[in-house]
Amino acid sequence: MNKPLNINEMANAATSDLQKSEAQIEKLWETITDMEAPLNEMSDFIMSMWWITQGRNDEVTSPLSTIALTADDLCKKIEAMRGECFHMLHGMKFRERIPASKDDAYLIDLGEQLSKSYKQQVVNAEAPDAEYDASFDASTAIVSKIENATATTLEGLKVKVKAYLWSRGELNFDDYKNEKTTDMRLIGSIFTDLQKIGGAA
Repeated sequence: MNKPLNINEMANAATSDLQKSEAQIEKLWETITDMEAPLNEMSDFIMSMWWITQGRNDEVTSPLSTIALTADDLCKKIEAMRGECFHMLHGMKFRERIPASKDDAYLIDLGEQLSKSYKQQVVNAEAPDAEYDASFDASTAIVSKIENATATTLEGLKVKVKAYLWSRGELNFDDYKNEKTTDMRLIGSIFTDLQKIGGAA
């Protein structure tokens, strides 16, 4: 005779598995982000070795120069792979926790938060680095949430435009008219049109 299903046991098991997965993702996230600094330091160290060999062309320095350039190329490949892992984990860490909203209330609220946070960045522009970095990190966290939320309304799309402009240094839409490439001018044109439809966000 089959054992009756126990919904509570199934729910508890699923919750436990989810918590384990989140803990694993968090650990991987920390590892991937912590890799950035030592990789950069290694690349700097290797290129320092390469610079030392410049100006000399003998049996010792020539192979060292080749080794240094090869090692730096490997560092760049490792950093590229780290970047892929970073973006994959970023989606797993943030995207699934963002609530859905038919009226984009969540996104609109994030847009308001970003406006306030950016104003604080401006205020802290001349402040000590620690204060500015804190305000910049706050804006970055908000933009990360905006990036991974799905817009279902025009107002939600406008919030994403605002986040994009923040990532570009809060450029004016008109600045895109002077871009050298067609794709960037088109982006500016699209953003301008979005802002005009239904009034500015």
